[in-house]
Amino acid sequence: MSERTGATSSALAQPLRPPSFGRAALYLGLFVLGAVVGVAGALVQAAWFPGGLLLALPPQAALSLRAARAVAPRVVAVSPAAASAPG
Repeated sequence: MSERTGATSSALAQPLRPPSFGRAALYLGLFVLGAVVGVAGALVQAAWFPGGLLLALPPQAALSLRAARAVAPRVVAVSPAAASAPG
């Protein structure tokens, strides 16, 4: 094995910082919006079985896609989906 003599820093070696207040509020807002879309989807799916599933899935997918495009880290797309996942 070889040793590294240079003092290079990697993004992986940096300590984690909590998100700023604005970013945390955005994550929370996306989480709440995901929960609202999930509840609405559950109601639509239950009301119009089995076609309601086809009406319930596109809004959740669109919300996750828009969240991923709006915010730099792509992991944010999980926030709305996590809120609507069954407990």
